[in-house]
Amino acid sequence: MIINDRRSTVSIYILCRVLIEIIGQSNLEAVTKDMAYKLEDIIFNQLRSADPEILARSPLRVANWRLFGMLLGVMSNLGFETVTDRFFKELEDLKEIQMSKDGEAKVEMVVRGMTYLRLKVFLQ
Repeated sequence: MIINDRRSTVSIYILCRVLIEIIGQSNLEAVTKDMAYKLEDIIFNQLRSADPEILARSPLRVANWRLFGMLLGVMSNLGFETVTDRFFKELEDLKEIQMSKDGEAKVEMVVRGMTYLRLKVFLQ
């Protein structure tokens, strides 16, 4: 059981690293809006469904959680509005939950995930 869990965690790590490189070198036309949206949905659900208590006990899971955030950050280059809208919607949903220790940890996780968003600055 432990070996299968580690294999799964390592597989997710490798997949995220590969996707970060592929998407980082692509554009929206090459990836297609539909594929980008589906991948964004999968990755965001993984990011937000993480249990803060489990993450606190596993450095490998924390590494994967960070990679999910990094991947969404790279994807924000393709569709900044859709990625940020998901984060803001998640924060709105969490606002309605009574703030407990777990609720605060979830908000913190969402905000930390947002740190990987890539803002484009244009100078004139």
